[in-house]
Amino acid sequence: MGQDGNMIQLQKLMFSKNRRRCPFNMANLVSYRNDPQASVFLMEGEKDCLNALAKGLRTVTLRSTGAKVEDRYLNLFKYTNMTICYDHDEAGANGARAVKQQLTGICINIEIIDWERIFKKLGWPQPIKKGFDYTDYLIETKLGKSEASKFNKILKKDNTLS
Repeated sequence: MGQDGNMIQLQKLMFSKNRRRCPFNMANLVSYRNDPQASVFLMEGEKDCLNALAKGLRTVTLRSTGAKVEDRYLNLFKYTNMTICYDHDEAGANGARAVKQQLTGICINIEIIDWERIFKKLGWPQPIKKGFDYTDYLIETKLGKSEASKFNKILKKDNTLS
């Protein structure tokens, strides 16, 4: 938060193309398999992943919407209950479907968050903007860490997954 009270927007961090990178928060992904009933959230990027971790969610990221899980890391996703939480745009939708297809048969269950259903359930009158993501959700709802379980409740109870 800036001195003027407005949110500070940082530029997107870009890495060189074709650089091999492991899933972000991979170390925790291994321990997440100890409780396969609890959801693991696969976020589109590091910013959403870090914000979700700060709110107490079990989360990892492949670091971009077009990334696939490298074969050498597929075993880490075994026996997880995966919820894909990508951005609300065409790239996010396509990336989520591609990762879901890749992880089918590896994860116990895979679901994709439907931001339009969440907007409808919460009764938000404004149209959902292109690129809306988990961080935007936190800003809109002003959720504190102790309230992060509300996100899980909205997803599970109200048919906001596809």
